[in-house]
Amino acid sequence: MSEELFEHTTGQGKQENDPNEEIEALKFSEKMMDDKIDKDAILQAIALYHVYSSTAEDGNVVALRGLNVSVKKGEAVAIVGPSGSGKSTLLKCLGVLMKPSAGGVILNGKSTTRRTGLELVKMRQETVSFIFQEGNLLPDLSAIDNVAQALRHKDKSPSAAKSKAMDILVELGLEERVNSMPETLSGGEQQRVAIARALAMRPKVMLLDEITSALDPEVVGEVLNVIRSLNKEHNLTMIMVTHQMGFAREISDRVCFFNEGKIFEQGPPEKLFGDPQNERTKQFLHAVLDAN
Repeated sequence: MSEELFEHTTGQGKQENDPNEEIEALKFSEKMMDDKIDKDAILQAIALYHVYSSTAEDGNVVALRGLNVSVKKGEAVAIVGPSGSGKSTLLKCLGVLMKPSAGGVILNGKSTTRRTGLELVKMRQETVSFIFQEGNLLPDLSAIDNVAQALRHKDKSPSAAKSKAMDILVELGLEERVNSMPETLSGGEQQRVAIARALAMRPKVMLLDEITSALDPEVVGEVLNVIRSLNKEHNLTMIMVTHQMGFAREISDRVCFFNEGKIFEQGPPEKLFGDPQNERTKQFLHAVLDAN
């Protein structure tokens, strides 16, 4: 996951870089993507760059800076770093919810560049499931109907969808809450229903964006236990943005420290947490771990 392509095409290291010039350079670099594709990866970003337009005095905000990253099938990758560093933007670009300003995403061996909107929707539905900070359950549907609704997108009949939804909810320990409305569920229960809904789509990749950040501390453990179990039993490919360092250490095969739109350091959790090499990584971990 080097950033050689970014450095080569944008001249990183100059005192000031014009974001527009950098984007044009990276668009040119898309011609080199075929040489950069990792055949073993189920999800890959190549020279990913994203800029948010702004009329503020400070100008445009560069969220991703020529990022290269690849994730293999069954791998669990945790992304940690300070708020505002571009982690959620990266997740949305990887999951084809957001079109990057430049660069490309390879999803299950298929490039997402130069695809129509309908083609991207189909690629996303066939490959990726998201779980966000808020469960985003449909408020007028019960727990089981929220999950069954997702299955209907897989062309299952209403009865088959409901039966499968029941199986998934039971697996996640929600058999007593299947007919409950979202407003009557605890925060942890809502997130477990959201996880069940994501699982119902039978994703190849699950993207999790700070799924415990809106929960009370006493229910964080129950959600993390579910993710831990899914990772072991289903061998799901997972990319997780999290502020829970203990969770990242225990669940992930690889931890990436993300800062200023780039991966500053990455490695197995025992290496990154136990012996970080980058000074910025050390500063971040020192501040976060001391706070806990």
